[in-house]
Amino acid sequence: MSAAHQEPVKITVAGKISDPAFHKCVTAVKYLQDQHPETVTIECLQFFETQWEEYIKKTANKLKGIFYQHSGTHLILLNDTEYIGNCE
Repeated sequence: MSAAHQEPVKITVAGKISDPAFHKCVTAVKYLQDQHPETVTIECLQFFETQWEEYIKKTANKLKGIFYQHSGTHLILLNDTEYIGNCE
């Protein structure tokens, strides 16, 4: 199947600005977007400690389920709602 027929996806990487794994994930999704610009868009959200705590709490309340068990200092979402996890 050619990329022209694939549904576009949005990958969101959110995390603490001080987390090296967050920056590793950002680099990876930027590479994906560079390789597949017609089907991949990205959003990178970086936070300080208190901002991160607020963001993760708001995200868990909005999307429920598995988000309540998330631990770590970064998060990867697909199309704003599908939990991917972190870089592990």
